[in-house]
Amino acid sequence: YYALYLQGRKEVDLRPLMWSVDEEKITRIRIDLPRLKKSVAFSKDPQERWRFHDPPGPEVDRDRWGGILTLVSGPKAKRVVPEGVTDSGQYGLDRPAMIITLFLRNQKDPLEIYMGNPTPQGDQYYMRIKNHPALYIMHNTYCEVLMRLVLDPPYPPAASPTAAGKK
Repeated sequence: YYALYLQGRKEVDLRPLMWSVDEEKITRIRIDLPRLKKSVAFSKDPQERWRFHDPPGPEVDRDRWGGILTLVSGPKAKRVVPEGVTDSGQYGLDRPAMIITLFLRNQKDPLEIYMGNPTPQGDQYYMRIKNHPALYIMHNTYCEVLMRLVLDPPYPPAASPTAAGKK
């Protein structure tokens, strides 16, 4: 569980921060769905616009992309499991359903985050950071937004036939 409480007049969010990176340092994002054998990657071009990376492609649909950097730069988990990961297979982390890879400016190794199975209630997922023992419970909405980037990539809207016919 998590709690929000008022300290004086300021609301304090006590949910655990799973990771934190500066949005400006993210240069590439790759999302893999290994169980479905699907993936997508995005990179920032020299003009600071986000584009499909592999293969190099169009700029992403800005309406659908809005908020993605905030989501991947520092998400708050529902909770952290105190005992951490002892048997990754128990949580589906030995064969992750999703792998989020963040490539950061001036950092040799990317940050890799694994999403395993849904919790027994089905409204959350088990997640962990590569080579870290902590086990997090993340709300399914967060996970589904990122999975949708692979299953329904944010390609820019095609020009409508009426717009194409106008001069």
